[in-house]
Amino acid sequence: SEEKMYTSAALSVPILYTAATLLDSGQLTLNDPIVYVNSIGGRGEADPESRDGQEYPLSYYLTTMLTYSDNNCINVLIDAFGLDTINETCHAAGFDSVNLQRRIVDQVTDGTENYVSAADLGGMVRDLYANTFREIDRSFLEQYFRIDSSDEGRTVIGLAEGVSGAEFFLNQDGMGETRFAETAVIVGEGREYILSVMMT
Repeated sequence: SEEKMYTSAALSVPILYTAATLLDSGQLTLNDPIVYVNSIGGRGEADPESRDGQEYPLSYYLTTMLTYSDNNCINVLIDAFGLDTINETCHAAGFDSVNLQRRIVDQVTDGTENYVSAADLGGMVRDLYANTFREIDRSFLEQYFRIDSSDEGRTVIGLAEGVSGAEFFLNQDGMGETRFAETAVIVGEGREYILSVMMT
């Protein structure tokens, strides 16, 4: 569980954890404007071309990143926070496996990669779900930490089908041709579980 593995789009979790930390420290507000950049295709909200160059509040990028697994919003937030800030924020909280080296790109040509362990993915979700932070807390996760059901990838692969009988299911995942990463909160029969799965 502590081995560093490829995060794919599950890097939304360390990004969200960093946002929660920066918001609680007063370095950011959910209303801070950020310019949208259409940088990458893949999963996400429709018509990114029409948003290119427009300003939206930080809250838009966080919620769209989570509910649509939106690659453009992930990249905008990486640029806004900086890779060093994300890595250092997670390390300061004890999540030492987080090693983000790049944005989400179509093709990697420079040997960079993004890593995190299943244990740290689960630990960050645990802290967020346990109301460790004021701005991004359990109610925020309950509302936004679930990939929209219209995204067929959510049901084609991963935990969703296997826990279809759960009372409550929250998740983020990332997939590529040779890799899969997912972390989820599963509530059922009076118990709460946080599960992370990473594989190649």
